[in-house]
Amino acid sequence: MGAVMVQVGSCVRGQPTLSLYSPASSTIHYGGTTTFRLALEPDDNVICSSSVTYTITLLPTTASFVVSAPATLSVTPYAPATFDVTFTSQADVDENVTFTVVATNEELLFRAETEVRVLVHGPCKLRPPTITPLTPLFLTAVAGPASHGTYFLNVTNNDLLACPQTTFAVTTTSFNVLGVTTSPSVSTLPLAAGASALLSVSVSVAENTQPPMSFAVVLQLSDLAAVQQQVAHATTAQMTYTLDCHQPKPPTNVTATQFTPRFSLHTAVRLRWYACATPVDCCAPAAYDVYDAETGHLIGETTSREFTHEGLREGHTYSYAVRVRDSIGALSPDDTCSHVLAVTAEAPDLTAFGLLVGLCVGLSLVVAVFASIAVLIVVCVVVRRRQGRRQVQPHDETRAVRATRKHNSNNAPAVTQSVTEAYVPLDERQRGES
Repeated sequence: MGAVMVQVGSCVRGQPTLSLYSPASSTIHYGGTTTFRLALEPDDNVICSSSVTYTITLLPTTASFVVSAPATLSVTPYAPATFDVTFTSQADVDENVTFTVVATNEELLFRAETEVRVLVHGPCKLRPPTITPLTPLFLTAVAGPASHGTYFLNVTNNDLLACPQTTFAVTTTSFNVLGVTTSPSVSTLPLAAGASALLSVSVSVAENTQPPMSFAVVLQLSDLAAVQQQVAHATTAQMTYTLDCHQPKPPTNVTATQFTPRFSLHTAVRLRWYACATPVDCCAPAAYDVYDAETGHLIGETTSREFTHEGLREGHTYSYAVRVRDSIGALSPDDTCSHVLAVTAEAPDLTAFGLLVGLCVGLSLVVAVFASIAVLIVVCVVVRRRQGRRQVQPHDETRAVRATRKHNSNNAPAVTQSVTEAYVPLDERQRGES
């Protein structure tokens, strides 16, 4: 009795699956080789009996590694097909490599892919470690009692993974600032290549150290073995520590004196006060700011312990607040009990102004008198000159000349007398005739 096979329906093929069998990832050194096994599993129904050929592609291709795999792969129904991919490193640095294996069939428009990861260790290369601050590199403490500050930092050994563990010497310095000591949390720090560790640096400032003061704290990591090999395997980090002052105390015993400046129609007030007691409290007062206590408006500033406010209006009340500003810009608190003063402007003293006006009027009168006298003198001189010109009469002179010409030969003495008489002044002649 013979068997009969009956095929019902048609072959239906689905998208295959590409997966990595072993290993999931690999770590190799420079120039090393590793092999990965992958499997391509079809998704065909039971009717399918023929195999399907897939093209194997590797992406990407770079100069740092070489990947090889079979160009094609034939897959039969119900049977996953396996193949090997070989990876060879050609890089001289540490790197994480990821490449993709792709299986495609253009006729069926099928595509399956998977990623493969390789960690490559390059040859040993020493690199300077790095220091990353975990807290601000700028710390500020208040002067007076002993102050302390701590910096927290993260140190990373950047050597390539093929290098052995390194032990770094840890040192700090504050450049011999008086009253300041610095110390790291450890004196030596062993670190494997690529590893990190937490490090702290403590700063202490002696009591009553004079502020303000700012100094640098330098942390240094050095590999003594590398120094002997003349290899740069060290680094430094610089931090700043500032010793600040207490908030300066306000001035005391603020007094006010009103007066009228010379030649002014308004009064002025002169404020005086005492400075704060000790340099530590004041942090070396650099200036004093005078405010309007009601509005908070800055009236002016001075470096001395007095201030003059001019141009006050009579009957108006002025409130003054004096605040200390130290050398680093800190202001004293607004303590109204100790440094605020209210002043009511009085009428100005116009005595000096009246004297000035009187002096000006007197000078004007003196100038006017002298000007009048000068005008009279000029008028007199002009009149006198005009009178002198009228003393010689032109017709007398003509008559004398004629007489001289007529009697020149016979009566010379008489002519001479006539001429002489013609030049006698008129007033004298009139007196002679009378």
